[in-house]
This record gives sequence, C-alpha cells and structure tokens, in this order.
Amino acid sequence: MKAVAKPKKNSRENEQKVLDWLVESKALYITLIAFFVLYLLTRSILFPPLIAINILALFAAETIQGVQKEGVKHELVELATAVLVALVLWYGSSFILGTPAPLDAIVSCSMLPSLERGDMVLLQGAHGVKAPVVNLTRGEWQSIDWSDYSVICAGCQRPDGSIEPCLMEYDPLTGEYSSEANQSGKLLRFECGSCSRFNHQTGVEEHVPCTKGITISGTRIGEDLSNDVLVYTPQPGDTFKTEIIHRVYAVANVDGENYYFTKGDNNPAFDVQFGTKPSPQENTVGKVLFRLPYLGYVKLFLWGFYADPAGCEYVYQH
Repeated sequence: MKAVAKPKKNSRENEQKVLDWLVESKALYITLIAFFVLYLLTRSILFPPLIAINILALFAAETIQGVQKEGVKHELVELATAVLVALVLWYGSSFILGTPAPLDAIVSCSMLPSLERGDMVLLQGAHGVKAPVVNLTRGEWQSIDWSDYSVICAGCQRPDGSIEPCLMEYDPLTGEYSSEANQSGKLLRFECGSCSRFNHQTGVEEHVPCTKGITISGTRIGEDLSNDVLVYTPQPGDTFKTEIIHRVYAVANVDGENYYFTKGDNNPAFDVQFGTKPSPQENTVGKVLFRLPYLGYVKLFLWGFYADPAGCEYVYQH
C-alpha cells in the first residue's frame, strides 16, 4: 500500500534533476545568449519576450536551487546582501557623480550613430555643460511664446516651380503642416537646409529638409557633435513625456539660470520645434560620460520596449 507514493517521489526526483541540469549546465545562460544574438540579427519582436522570460527563469532556477542546497535563510541573506550592495553602488555613484540616476538606457534611435538603442550610458551631474552660451535677460526669456516655435523644415514650392527647404507651421498633435512660418522679429530663428540620411532598410540615401542651425538673439549656432549629451525630464505640457537623451546645441543663460536647447543627432529638428521647451537646470538628470553597448537591452526587454520605434530605419549623415 505504501508503494502508491512512489510515483510522486520519482516525479520530484526528475524535477530536481532537470533543475540541477539547468543550473549546472548553464543551459539558461546559453539560451539567453542565443536569443539575444538572434534578436540582433533579425530584430524580430518574437525574441525580446523570450529573453525576458529567460532572465526570470534563470533567476528563479538559481534561487530555488540555492534554497534547496543552503536553506531559505542562507538564500535570503544572499539576496539581501546583493540588494544592499546594489543600493550602496547606486547611491554611492549618485553622490560621487552628482546625479540622482547614474545609469540610463537608450530606448529610441534619435541619437544615432553616437548612441544606439540598447546602449547603457553612465551619467554625471549636468554642471559645466559643453555648448555655446547665449546671455538673455529674464524679460527676454519670459516674452517668448513657445507655441510660436512648433515649426519644422519642409519643402516649399516656389513660383518658378523649384522646391527648397523652408520653415513651416507644424502641429505636433496632428503631425500636419500649414503655412510657411514668419520668423521676422523673433528672438529665436531656425535655419533650414538639406540633410542626407541613409535608409538601411532600402539601401537608399535620401536628401530631406532639416534644421541646420539656430539663432538666439542674433547669435547663430550650428551643429557641433563635440557638445555634451544631456538627459532631462520634459516639463508639463511638453509633447515629449518621458526622459530625453539629446545633444545640447546651446545654453541660454537667463540671469544666471541655464536653459538647454537640445536636438537628437538623428532628428531633423530641435526638441523645441516638436513642442518640448528648453530644459531648465532643475529638470536635468545628468550629462553622458560614456556608453556601454548592449547592456541597456536588459531594461528594454524587462520593461516591455520590444519593437524598434519609428526612425530606427535611417541614420542622418554628419
């Protein structure tokens, strides 16, 4: 009669053998690497959820085996120690580097080719940002109506039939153009031109209208890829809602307070042209020190950022 319990015992033994094999053979590490390589080669959205599940399964398998071999108390102590070390490293780095968030992941392709989607970036405090500085009075700054600067460079047809880049009124909510913008007498002026971008999906190089520079109170500033890259939080009412990682073109020093004009290296226009105001100093998270390739994918996959966003199919030539 006691033999009835034998199948359950055999089942538990088999489960234990499978668990031991998964951990000791490093099978979950191998499948994780394989899924990630396949994702990089195909960019199929099939692989990110598999990678996320693989990471969770790896954590669960090693935790369960640790509990079985060393006991719950030992595993809890190890887990608490790991969390404590991570917190010490995070807050220690935050203190040393002068930023509330020393690490961030690149989610979009707006900074190609300087920063790629899936990069992890190390940040430091956004003080002494490298970019041209323009001094403005508080009165000049407060006189700016930011709704006037939802403008973008497009192709305008002239009376002779030619098409040339020009500034058009732009509605960021509908994505539609209306009439040609009038910049006369404005504190901020945008310079339109033609940019070359390569579409790696079609293999075709395209020439498209884009913003080539900005003039602030009579000072013209062009692109400089040696300027710092800044991470900032948009303000209420801005078109962009999540943290932005873009290059600083110019710093407006308004009676001692800094505001940053930013633009993605792989975007055709400044952030302000898309309805996101220049970031004040208190909204900055930090400036980029250097990038760590691929490590940011851990955050992207665990947080559900599976598909490449719009704009990843091309790269602007600088």
